[in-house]
Amino acid sequence: MSKQLDDWTVKDGCANSSDEFERLTREIARLIRDQAHQLLHGNTEAASRLILAQLAHVHGLAPKVNR
Repeated sequence: MSKQLDDWTVKDGCANSSDEFERLTREIARLIRDQAHQLLHGNTEAASRLILAQLAHVHGLAPKVNR
């Protein structure tokens, strides 16, 4: 199987265009907007932890290899 067939971001041969990619892009944008206050005050780690937690626990994203 080709790498492109395994790439969940691909739609119709175009990278970063699948429905799931677009959905998650919108979700990350929403999370960033919600964390704007944290980000403006330099609390990037707190904001990034929240974004990652949401992606993992709400959207089921996980690393390919668990350590």
